[in-house]
Amino acid sequence: MDPQFIVPIVAAALGGGGLSVLLGHILRRKSDAAAIDKTRAETDYLHVQTKRLEGEMKTVQAQAAAVQERVNTIVKYSLSFYLSGYLSRLYRRDEKFRYDPNGRLPEQLRLLRDLGYLEVFRTSDLKKDDKLVDKLGLTPLGRLSVEFREGAAAGHPHSE
Repeated sequence: MDPQFIVPIVAAALGGGGLSVLLGHILRRKSDAAAIDKTRAETDYLHVQTKRLEGEMKTVQAQAAAVQERVNTIVKYSLSFYLSGYLSRLYRRDEKFRYDPNGRLPEQLRLLRDLGYLEVFRTSDLKKDDKLVDKLGLTPLGRLSVEFREGAAAGHPHSE
């Protein structure tokens, strides 16, 4: 039974006075001590849970770092240096990058398009000596690839 109800009942039975005040004080003190013990137990539980979550977070961070390393390796080796060079020249808006229908350039540009690095275009729309920066556009994947590779060359940590 709750001390708030016990004190008035006992006080009424004993006729009030100092005894009821003393009884009320003792019951409140026991109630306060129980509340403090409960708060301590909850705090201890929260500390244990915090430590557990911190451990889980470190595990997840380590797994994420391992996945990032794999992704970086895949991106780094997904294209040859000369195909990456074409993307870089388009990214940097190299005005000297001109179309030459003779040789392997048309085939290599189609490959970059088919892999998703260049926006859709038709090689039949390209004429000899066209400035490719005016005719071709990088996709988000193409821009990301160049930025990643240039970041790796500059020594940025998430690019190696």
